[in-house]
Amino acid sequence: MHDCERVIFIVEGKGQIHINGAMAKSPRPQVSAPKSKTPTAVKKAEKPAVTAPKAKTPSPAAAKVKAPAAPAVKGKTPKPPVQAPAPAAAKKVTTPSRAAGVVMTKKELLETVSATLQLSKKEVAAVLDEITGIAYRETKKNGAFALPGFGKFVKQKRAARKGRNPKTGAPIKIAARTVVKFRLAKAAKDAVL
Repeated sequence: MHDCERVIFIVEGKGQIHINGAMAKSPRPQVSAPKSKTPTAVKKAEKPAVTAPKAKTPSPAAAKVKAPAAPAVKGKTPKPPVQAPAPAAAKKVTTPSRAAGVVMTKKELLETVSATLQLSKKEVAAVLDEITGIAYRETKKNGAFALPGFGKFVKQKRAARKGRNPKTGAPIKIAARTVVKFRLAKAAKDAVL
């Protein structure tokens, strides 16, 4: 038998090596490449995970023992086990500071809401876009949309009227049109003023 014809199989977790049908114990399992005419380098396999012996009574230390690693697959790295996130403590979120008169951007709004509610920015953006879409549809269809505690969008018709061109002072006709107005809720006015 030649060195290039040797086939090695590894039984994960037991440290056993089978060489052409014969079994041998090895402290460090090794993996060889498939049969080829030229000798190839021997690659080292990952060491099997060591686990603590099972205790008869559960203890806090035994609960922290990690599960054994899944068998290694050639060419793929094993993924770590998924753990449930620890409950986050409620934290106070402050709005970003800016100069007076500068309006909060949509990005800043999404960041603030996602930090406050502990949601992803994508989820918060989807909710904000859906509320905006509903407000537009309802205002167009029914003529009004109220957001409790915030205000009300109202669609209103303006009659045709006469006006003046500010540059020349000549009288002009202003056509009738429909406009959307926003009426601030009393709760919002009291909170802001």
